[in-house]
Amino acid sequence: MRHPEPASWGQKISGCRLALLLKPIQPVDQKAYEYRFEVDISSLCKSPWFGCPVTHAEFDERHFVIRWKLEGEVTEEVFAEYVRLSAATVPKFPAKALILDLTGASSFKVSAAALRELAGKVPSLPSRFPRVIVARSDLTYGLSRMFAILSEEKRPLLHVVRTMEEAYQLLKMKSPEFHPINRSRAAVDT
Repeated sequence: MRHPEPASWGQKISGCRLALLLKPIQPVDQKAYEYRFEVDISSLCKSPWFGCPVTHAEFDERHFVIRWKLEGEVTEEVFAEYVRLSAATVPKFPAKALILDLTGASSFKVSAAALRELAGKVPSLPSRFPRVIVARSDLTYGLSRMFAILSEEKRPLLHVVRTMEEAYQLLKMKSPEFHPINRSRAAVDT
């Protein structure tokens, strides 16, 4: 059975899955055999620095904005890890706004029940500061709007937009300069 090939072998193909293509150095009987494996590397996602969806946290020091990027397949587990990391990281920075960038999410498999539960929790960034969710796909945008409505009381300055440009305009950011968050500064207790 032939599997569809990802764009590039040996790279992330969705969420925390890695595709590998193995070929023997010397084929038996001069026949070339190829072996395709998909390896689940989700155990590495417990640490935010291994290239899984929740790894992209950046800070703009001039505008005091933290931006989180979730890419690939965003599941409830991945989203819960983002929430945990955000709660542990945001207080360590002088952030005055937060952007959650979901434009790189190939799918968003977070239930309405999980979003309702999160909406009832105390936010990692004080409610007086704005936060923006950037969601391009209709499904992600709709769920983000639902979350915004459910959390109006705890997050009155939460906005949902379709593009990063809209987010920058809302936050009055001109020429943003995001830099990866230093691992030692954002060390998370596990």
